[in-house]
Amino acid sequence: LLACIVIIVLIGIMLGIGIRFYYITIRRNEELAQQKHKLEEQRDQLVQMAKEVEDSTQSKLTFFTEVSHDLRTPLTLITGPVDTVLREEQLSQVARTQLEIVRSNAQRMLRLINQILDFRKIQNNKMQLRVQYADVAALAKATFGNFVREATDKHIDFQYENHMNNPMGWVDSEKVDTIIYNLLSNAFK
Repeated sequence: LLACIVIIVLIGIMLGIGIRFYYITIRRNEELAQQKHKLEEQRDQLVQMAKEVEDSTQSKLTFFTEVSHDLRTPLTLITGPVDTVLREEQLSQVARTQLEIVRSNAQRMLRLINQILDFRKIQNNKMQLRVQYADVAALAKATFGNFVREATDKHIDFQYENHMNNPMGWVDSEKVDTIIYNLLSNAFK
């Protein structure tokens, strides 16, 4: 009888432990389900926020693209008459120098606007290279010319030297000009 009572008590204890583990497991599963639900909500919020950021970025880029197009027209309308006056009119050296500065800065603004538009083309995978066989030294020298006045104003000894044996190569002239211009611009800054 004592052995049966001990066995029944042990079975009761084991049954109690089993039931306790069962409820602990259920509670942990519920906690895990709640955590999973919270993580899914956070993921959905992050996805929504990423979409909003992407939409905002696209809106900003569209705005800058449209503004760039709008700025390009008046700058072109400025450079045309300035070039005509420089080419056809008899001007004093001071007036000619001032108009050349106007032309140079207008061209610089056009270049910056074109870079903004090029950035948009790159993002849309629409940027194309226009490769041609060109004199790289002549391209570099032409870009160099844009900085002579700035070098003079800042009292910088700025000289162009060409050490290329064969300055000809297959390049996109606009991209080479942009690269050299940016390097020189950063160096002057």
